[in-house]
Amino acid sequence: MDEPIVQESTTQPFKFTGNGREYFKIWIVNILLSIVTLGIYSAWAKVRTNRYFYGNTFFNDANFEYHATGWQIFKGRIIAAIALLIYVAVSELFPQVGFGLMLIILLATPWIIWNSYRFNARITSYRQVRFSFDGSLSNAYKYMLLLPFLPAVAIGLIAGTTWLLFGMNSIMAVFILAALAMISIYAMGPYVQALMYRYRWNNAHYGQGDFSANISISVFFKTYLFILGIFLLFAAIIAAIGYAAGAGAMISAQKEAGTEPGLFNIFFLVGYLFTLMFSFWAKAYMETRINNHVFNELKLDNVLNLHSNLQVKPLFWIHITNLFLIIFTLGLAIPFAKVRLANYRADSTSGTITQDLAHYASLQQQKQSALGDELGEAFDLQGDLGISL
Repeated sequence: MDEPIVQESTTQPFKFTGNGREYFKIWIVNILLSIVTLGIYSAWAKVRTNRYFYGNTFFNDANFEYHATGWQIFKGRIIAAIALLIYVAVSELFPQVGFGLMLIILLATPWIIWNSYRFNARITSYRQVRFSFDGSLSNAYKYMLLLPFLPAVAIGLIAGTTWLLFGMNSIMAVFILAALAMISIYAMGPYVQALMYRYRWNNAHYGQGDFSANISISVFFKTYLFILGIFLLFAAIIAAIGYAAGAGAMISAQKEAGTEPGLFNIFFLVGYLFTLMFSFWAKAYMETRINNHVFNELKLDNVLNLHSNLQVKPLFWIHITNLFLIIFTLGLAIPFAKVRLANYRADSTSGTITQDLAHYASLQQQKQSALGDELGEAFDLQGDLGISL
């Protein structure tokens, strides 16, 4: 590979040039054609949508491109749909066999996500240079199946040994160990998620160039713990309000026969609104913290350093107002909501170029199917780690 041309360091913003009215036309045609063709056109609809968003995302005066074809997506969806139908039918008729199929899906999950990473990288280009991903499948299994359950298996073995040695005398200890085993699986979540970000980005390439990201596991744990702390605080507040509402309703009912416990109804409304607001705040906080950390650590060789400056309040406001816009317009605001979010993400992202990007040459890559990507969607196994422009 030729040596890059050294140039003065410059920071360039990402830009999204699409607009709601323009995308609405694409979106409504996609919806109508998908309905008329009983869903067959949805594969081509996905391609049109992605080409619009990729093609309108610019960096340093050049846009990204999406190269998948409708036929690639369609073939993947046919196989994914057949697999999903078989799973649903077998689960209904033979629940025990359905459990076995679920186990097979669990075992196939790392392969599905690994294949999704490869496919999504390969069909993306910038300045006519393709991206690629060459992470090993064995590491995908290690991070997604081995590490998350390793502590639980170890605790389970201890619990089993305790039961064999002491029998019913150890039942309380066994229950406690079983609870710890379940908790350990959830506690491993931030660790595994951080490892998966490392796995994805440290095995990603742009032409002959290599991406790298020094991702900190502690950032993920701090993010999860902070969200958990806020959740517990909200839960305590809601519980206190519920107790007060219940007590007030009982007193009111005792004083006046037939009085409706209005405070209790208000409590449910307040509780629902708190839950809704918290879920969107947690989503915005998680995306902001992790997206900013990963992007600020992500670089391409010594040529490009990426930056992200998402803010919790604006992102929360966009998410919550987009929801109400979609509800009040019966879904017609979906294109405007997507464009609005894409605009904010692009405006919050930039890259510092220290050397010329023009020297990168695209790797020769073999064709890959969209099967992994579509299986991931069919079984809700998303390979996307939430890093978005």
